[in-house]
Amino acid sequence: MIKPVSFIFLVLNFSAAWGQMTPTSFVAEGAESSGENGNGCSFVDFNLDGWDDATFSTTNGVLFYENNQQCGFNEVDLGITVYGESKHPIWVDIDNDGDLDFFSSNFNNPCSLWLNAAEDGFTDISTSSGILQTTLWLSNGVSWGDYNNDGFLDVYITNYNVEGNVTNYLYKNNGDLTFTDVTNSCNCSNGVSNSFQSL
Repeated sequence: MIKPVSFIFLVLNFSAAWGQMTPTSFVAEGAESSGENGNGCSFVDFNLDGWDDATFSTTNGVLFYENNQQCGFNEVDLGITVYGESKHPIWVDIDNDGDLDFFSSNFNNPCSLWLNAAEDGFTDISTSSGILQTTLWLSNGVSWGDYNNDGFLDVYITNYNVEGNVTNYLYKNNGDLTFTDVTNSCNCSNGVSNSFQSL
């Protein structure tokens, strides 16, 4: 018996953006939604109310929208500031406490990591986390996963650097809100390559 199969196709216009979605109704007045090679977006329930919310990277920071559960979204201020052009916004639980922390890879600015302290809001731990803070980075994609099976999410950051002086980086989560650069010991820098995203 032949069973019908349905296919869904997602088409990305690589000439304008990579993995980009630009719904103009979500873009705040004065915000540019697309920079060089596009900016990313995230749909995840960051406030844990059971409804997916929206996060958009722009050329001047990040925009957050809560799902109002009535077929719409309301822009919210989470107290998170990302300077410069954000490329990849992603929500992850770095400390296994059940709520979602926020990470943004940034273009010509250091990557940003914000700890969700529940009722106390978000705390910027970018510098104290041990993740290199340099404006030389042209960070694009980022992948989180537990590569060493210790129960904590580690992070691999890809950089697109035409000058040839910035590689990709793997950081091991130490389980205490800090990360250790293990790029060389794990032999996974990918050299100095122009990278967009890792899987």
